[in-house]
Amino acid sequence: MMNIFLFFFFLYAISLALEVNLKGAITDIAVGGSKIAVSTEKGKVFILNKGNLSVEKEISLPEFTDFMGEKQKAKVFSVDLSPSEKKVLMVVESDLGKRTVFLFENETLKPILKLTDASKGMFLDEDNIILGTIANEVWLYNIKDKKTVYKYLVFRFVFSDFDMNKNRSLIAWGDESGKVFFIDPKNGKVIGVGTEGNKDKIFKLSFAKNRVIVGGRDKKSVIFNLKNKITDKEEWKEKLDAPSLLKNVKTQFINRELEFILFPEKIYESKFMVFAVAISPNEKYAVFTSDEEGHLTVVAPGIGIKKVLDAGCFVNALEFIDDKRLLVGCIDGILKVMEVQ
Repeated sequence: MMNIFLFFFFLYAISLALEVNLKGAITDIAVGGSKIAVSTEKGKVFILNKGNLSVEKEISLPEFTDFMGEKQKAKVFSVDLSPSEKKVLMVVESDLGKRTVFLFENETLKPILKLTDASKGMFLDEDNIILGTIANEVWLYNIKDKKTVYKYLVFRFVFSDFDMNKNRSLIAWGDESGKVFFIDPKNGKVIGVGTEGNKDKIFKLSFAKNRVIVGGRDKKSVIFNLKNKITDKEEWKEKLDAPSLLKNVKTQFINRELEFILFPEKIYESKFMVFAVAISPNEKYAVFTSDEEGHLTVVAPGIGIKKVLDAGCFVNALEFIDDKRLLVGCIDGILKVMEVQ
């Protein structure tokens, strides 16, 4: 009898370890080799153990002064871990409606870019970061030399989100146009375009190896597969209406060397706007928010819908730990792990 009691107590303890209350709406999640970084709307970033979600460090960001002259807790728009996991990058709300980019390293928090229009940041490597600005500019900044390497306008729409593939050799970029732009991070050149997917603003995208999953305001989640590139220019002309996207951007934007276009591998319908998406590291599963009641649709790319999960909250952020486990960030501050198999 005692052995049975201990067995069920062990299972209960595990279930508690796989859910944590961070006491602030979760805005972003970054998964590293052994750590997880989670940002909130309450001016906090938490560094967690990847194995059991225990909080290893809590980073507090400075308050900002709003337009009424009152101090407010700063929303953290994005967070990322460097490849070594020794640095944390954060884009944070600041005075005058601007954003400050912070770096946490060696137990020290310091602003590296003040009062910018940055909306999201990710590490390209230990010394270089990629930023996306509200004005839809892709910005490579060297934090070691403290200088801008390049800063290019991507398209004539407001920025939404970007992600990089797992080896950080290609950027997938989304904005209000609904198109996905593929950018070489070394030089900022747009080398590909995903089109005919979302017809309105993209809210979120996730990039694994070859596949990108996108969620948008038009209640659609779209998957693009880089294995389906169209590289023949005559074929581009046949598939795109004139004046086409490619014709316009090629002549008006200097940072374009288009090599391919993509059409959707699959389009999924949602009952509500798709605010969060994720794809697992080896592309075994992808997931998107399918309504406003916390349901998540799990799909096997190239196959179809596998199941629907109930997160029990309004989901604000999603990120896979591996091909089986999904991190779910809720608007009520709960971070939980869900099995997708």
